[in-house]
Amino acid sequence: MSIIYATRSTKLVHNALKSWIEELRSLEFVDDVVDEYWDRMFQSYVDVIQVFGIVEKTHHRLVLLYIIHTSSNTLLDIWLRIDLRAAATDSNDFQYAFFTCLCLTWTVKNLVLLLSLSLATEKFYSGMTEVQNTCIKIITSKRCSVISQMWLVKNTTLQILLCIESEKFYATMTEVQSVCALLKSGGCTDKQRRICKNIQRQQVASFRKLNVFGLLVIDATLLYQIYNVVTTYTLTLLQFDLS
Repeated sequence: MSIIYATRSTKLVHNALKSWIEELRSLEFVDDVVDEYWDRMFQSYVDVIQVFGIVEKTHHRLVLLYIIHTSSNTLLDIWLRIDLRAAATDSNDFQYAFFTCLCLTWTVKNLVLLLSLSLATEKFYSGMTEVQNTCIKIITSKRCSVISQMWLVKNTTLQILLCIESEKFYATMTEVQSVCALLKSGGCTDKQRRICKNIQRQQVASFRKLNVFGLLVIDATLLYQIYNVVTTYTLTLLQFDLS
């Protein structure tokens, strides 16, 4: 049940984030929103991030135990199937096939639950990316001066050249480009610009992907990581069986 609770909790936080993004988008075309409302919007965003942190602290131990349980049971089932198949005769082939299907059904159930958790967390991560894009869109949606546009083009050109020279500076140059866009674009009120900057800083400072003790990251690659572990040890078991 722990994996189901973690999935449902993540979905609830994702729904709250979606509602917040829709509200933020509705404010994009409104110029007369009072400053106090923007303060409440920022506080709501902070609350969503904090709730996601609570979900991580509450479930990461249980998720780790469930992953270990699923992986170990899968490997144990494979090992038993190898031994039973070696000892099987024509008379008990049906029993062997029946118990194999039964064990596989339970393993598939565990993998489906892990897949549900992976999809729920991946949707939340996509929502966090959408928050950044929406904030940048609000800040840069107003008409900029010609000088500002030329400055952005210059920065973009420099970024492309530096990325070609060294991929190591890709993230840094992207950050420089974003900072230049925030500082040079005009048309927004000071309050809107400040709140959007605070939102981006809050995301960078406080948000991280759901993980279990730093061993595994719960995202779309979770099943791939488990698959690698199971495949590696399955090959090891087969080598012992054939040797």
